[in-house]
Amino acid sequence: VDVVGAVKEDTGVVPMDTLYDTGAVTFADADATDNATANVVFVSDAASAGVMISGALHTALLSALTLQTSAFANAGTVNWNFNLDNSLVQYLTEGETVTATYSITVKDDSGTGTNTSVPQTVTVTITGTNDAPVISTANITLTPDGFGATKVSGISVSDVDDGGSGQFTLTTIADQGAIAPHLSTGTLSAINTALQNDLVYTPIDFTPIAHGTLKVTDSSGAFDVVNFVFRQSGSDPLLLAENTNQKDVLIGGTGVDQFVFAANSGQDTVLNFAQGTDKIDFQAISSIDTSALTAMLAQADHTGGNTLLSLNGTTDTLLVKGVATLNANDFILHA
Repeated sequence: VDVVGAVKEDTGVVPMDTLYDTGAVTFADADATDNATANVVFVSDAASAGVMISGALHTALLSALTLQTSAFANAGTVNWNFNLDNSLVQYLTEGETVTATYSITVKDDSGTGTNTSVPQTVTVTITGTNDAPVISTANITLTPDGFGATKVSGISVSDVDDGGSGQFTLTTIADQGAIAPHLSTGTLSAINTALQNDLVYTPIDFTPIAHGTLKVTDSSGAFDVVNFVFRQSGSDPLLLAENTNQKDVLIGGTGVDQFVFAANSGQDTVLNFAQGTDKIDFQAISSIDTSALTAMLAQADHTGGNTLLSLNGTTDTLLVKGVATLNANDFILHA
């Protein structure tokens, strides 16, 4: 007999992004000629202190526990399955719980007043985990101030399990200059305000290439990172590459820029791409040949006058800002 289930957000997820557990109850009827039917009903759901159960989660819990088989002879094992959409519990923070209670009964076909078993209670506890903050560069824009510095706008950060009072830390680093603010701590709203109003890159010299990093960390230590590569000076052809599996933002200049990408490069962004002059270099990605590039360009998203390419489903993407349509001549492929 197993009447206690437990699942954890983002843990042991089965196909279709589903949290799953299983168990069983047994029964026996002294009347050998009886046939039995098992039934399960939802009883209640309850949450740990300070946690609200969303309407969508409650609705899903009503039918989350099902029986593998309902028809039996006079004795047997009633196996139950619990299936829940993992996306419905993303708002739970580390250690927060929601417990659903169900009742399983078995009824025989004798038609007597004692033909239904004593209810067997099944409980399933869903436990939350901490979700890392997520930085978005989809709306990034650059505004030079005319004195060498560049304001970076449009970056935002979200956290699905932040209730509004969580504390986050924004840190920035640059190897050939400074990205302000260097350090900022506050609520998610305060961090987003700083990102919108105060994020400025100021070079200390004009070496051809400069690198910077922006990192947002929550109070549990989970974080997201954006890496910047700035083309600062010169007209000679230059390779701009970061090639991490994080979010990389490559910013071209007035010279000839070659934006280099590798497999498993994450969600990257290119700014200041000059068609007819600059190139996107996919030589390190062997899976992208002429045929694959043609298909990729045909499936590209052109929302907002930008071009979003899917290099590997939704795992690896490339957003080229300010370029509505790319063509094969904008790319360098492997031989």
